[in-house]
Amino acid sequence: MLEKLGIPGVLMILPLATVFGGILVSVGILTSNLAWLAVGLAAWFIPRWSIDENARRAALALVPDERRTRVSFLVDLLPVSVGLIAAGPVAALGLLTDQLWAVPLAAAIVAGVAVPFAIKVRRGWADSLLNWRLRRRKQNRSSILGE
Repeated sequence: MLEKLGIPGVLMILPLATVFGGILVSVGILTSNLAWLAVGLAAWFIPRWSIDENARRAALALVPDERRTRVSFLVDLLPVSVGLIAAGPVAALGLLTDQLWAVPLAAAIVAGVAVPFAIKVRRGWADSLLNWRLRRRKQNRSSILGE
């Protein structure tokens, strides 16, 4: 799938799957239907831990070595940590008001906000590859070969 859609196309799948999964989980909670819950969770988990992970690794391979740690932190850890911090109060509010269906719906709304940004990344992907910051430094080949 990575070859067919390319890295930017595959990176668009997770926000769309999260919107879809959040809506399905909300419907599953409202209707007390385990099947909707399972399909909603699978709609998020499967893309997250399969094709999205591979696409993020492929995109990270384009980053020069000296910047890869910082970019990896931003791509891998920052969204998860911010999401967990933001989800705590939303989940507490859902529990306090006995409106648990609103918690996955809030996640779907946040993921919906990410969709236009994913579209922007897809449109600007080719131009960003020409950015001078992504050029790798040329190593002195003679010093590596011991000459």
